[in-house]
Amino acid sequence: MSCCARGGRRVQRPIELLGRSSTSKVVAISEREVLQQMSQAVRVSARTRRFFGWMGAVCLLAIIPIKLVRVAGAGGSLAIGVAPSLLGPAGLLFLLLSGSGRLSKLSLLQQTILVGALAVVLELLQLCPRPGLLRYVHYTFDYFDLIASVLSVAAAYVVALGVIKRSHSSESLS
Repeated sequence: MSCCARGGRRVQRPIELLGRSSTSKVVAISEREVLQQMSQAVRVSARTRRFFGWMGAVCLLAIIPIKLVRVAGAGGSLAIGVAPSLLGPAGLLFLLLSGSGRLSKLSLLQQTILVGALAVVLELLQLCPRPGLLRYVHYTFDYFDLIASVLSVAAAYVVALGVIKRSHSSESLS
């Protein structure tokens, strides 16, 4: 039993107190495992990375026809309006997960937070005044776009987590 000395007295650390009962010990271990998994880089097979790459490319390329429908004036619905905000952040997260660069060393949660922050900042930048020729570009800030961006990142996180867990379970079986 390790303790730390404080003012001549020996005081037990709170984490050690958690380990005393069997139920507390299980909770402490599971919290430790969760924190450890959150801080580890995303480790997936080349096949899963390729799958994430395809998912990201499909999401990002699907924005083009939606933008064309919007420009042609045929899409006046809310779904067409927020579709780029739904597909863009999810596609970016999947592309980051497919890579092998510096950002691939981040955990899934860290990459998700990075993409979410970037998506929100890009939506909010539409509110800033634009200089020069950018003044004539039509930006459409909408709170629905902001909500759609956050939901998109959350949904992509859940999908990526499921794919990674399934990939790990299938690797351990073979």
